[in-house]
Amino acid sequence: MYCKVSIESVIYNQHGTEPLMFVNRLVARTNQLETEKAQKEAEVQKVMEENVRLRAMVDKKDAQLQAMSEQCKFMALNRPN
Repeated sequence: MYCKVSIESVIYNQHGTEPLMFVNRLVARTNQLETEKAQKEAEVQKVMEENVRLRAMVDKKDAQLQAMSEQCKFMALNRPN
């Protein structure tokens, strides 16, 4: 006959409640850390998306600046003396 015994009952029967309290604290801390990790990953994703947006803006402004520089060169070369 098969008898199902939980790990908690074995620990409790052999060592009392102290190891169970330790295991419960470990589980709670693990859950807390997993939640914090998920939040940090979401924050990182948001920052990465903002970085992409800002890089595109910088690239656009750089292109505008180069165009203005070329326009100034053209105007300088073509102005009457």
